[in-house]
Amino acid sequence: MRIILKKIWFIPLMLFLYSCSSVPVSEQESETSPTVQSDVLEEKTPVWVTVVKDEYFVSQETIKYEDGFVDGYRLYEYDEDGKILTKSQIGSDESVISEEIFSYNSDSLLIRSDYISSGKLVSYSEFTYDENKRVIEEAYFNPKGELLSVSSYEYDDKGRRTKWVSGDSGGIPMMYTQYEYKNNKLVQMNYFMPAGDLEGYTQLEYEGDNLVLEATYSPTSKLEKKTEYVFQEDRLDQALYYMGKTLIRTVKYSYDQTGNVIEETTMNRHGDIIDIIEKEYVVFTVEKTVLQ
Repeated sequence: MRIILKKIWFIPLMLFLYSCSSVPVSEQESETSPTVQSDVLEEKTPVWVTVVKDEYFVSQETIKYEDGFVDGYRLYEYDEDGKILTKSQIGSDESVISEEIFSYNSDSLLIRSDYISSGKLVSYSEFTYDENKRVIEEAYFNPKGELLSVSSYEYDDKGRRTKWVSGDSGGIPMMYTQYEYKNNKLVQMNYFMPAGDLEGYTQLEYEGDNLVLEATYSPTSKLEKKTEYVFQEDRLDQALYYMGKTLIRTVKYSYDQTGNVIEETTMNRHGDIIDIIEKEYVVFTVEKTVLQ
């Protein structure tokens, strides 16, 4: 059964964190014996578990200007299990600008995505998984089936991504990223050229489980860009984006009673509204295999 949903889109979380697509696990404090004090935090090894719960999925994003003019839409279609089937970009004249179509295997793992523009296939990606259902390779092709680029991924024994290698059409590495964790939270990403020369790095800071700062530096530790995340009562209130130390834009978030983002307002450095994205959701009771 296919369910076409015409309401609005929720931001996948921030971040990547990438195509990384995982949420940091809370710190686990080690117990202290009656006679020995220890500052070492015990890290609990994550395991795959199946959970059933209600989840909200964005069905439409409406992009508007401050005067109310609708600049376009993003529509989302899901199956009955909540798997995304299509994303469509709709213009202000209601014409379809582009679509992305997703295909899955019998294990409900994404194995292909097709990007279509003006009714024609522009490119597609294919995904390969290991025995633990983790993406280990993503290959990107043109409409003729010719390989354009390939990304490969490595993980540690806790299921955390540790390395991302980006290669060209011949599979030759062009750059790679290494990930560092502390207390099961991603704290740094280091970017390297194939020969091992450091091209830069990104550091992440948290308050509790909330990511509050993401800053990218040059190899000489010069700040290039950063994003500050401001929370109110454990809920993201706004994100401030900087180039160097100069604020370039701010995004403010509004929520409904269930805690879903229903509006994003983007403003320039002077506080003028650039656009407003309104979101609506559909709810599914889904069964998911997650790492806990």
